[in-house]
Amino acid sequence: WLHCVCGEFETGLSLMHQTRDFSHCHPQWFAYAHFMKAYAEGKPEAALDYANAFGCLDFFWSHLLRALALKGLGNLLEANRAYCLALECQPALADCMEHYLSCVVLSNKLLARMRSDLEAVSSPHPCGMLHS
Repeated sequence: WLHCVCGEFETGLSLMHQTRDFSHCHPQWFAYAHFMKAYAEGKPEAALDYANAFGCLDFFWSHLLRALALKGLGNLLEANRAYCLALECQPALADCMEHYLSCVVLSNKLLARMRSDLEAVSSPHPCGMLHS
């Protein structure tokens, strides 16, 4: 999993798949590794599938993953809604986005892309307008 966080998807996913030989119990958040690979490869449909598989809907990261995948699909309104849900779960996110992203994305290239994509989905519609 950590290899995937570093952008080493082939190694990371290979090791994760090998663990299936030992245990069939894998936490939902393992989907994050698959999400990152799909996102990095520009495959938004697969990224959205993995974002949905991530689960943990009370955790802001689930909503950020959905926002990124939806942005890749060109669905800015739904991406903005997912971004707003992330802010509801973690209000400090808006002011500390770089900190939160850099804790779980160690590839500078992916970090820059995520930052840019999240900026794009945070600005079209203020979050408060979406609830009306």
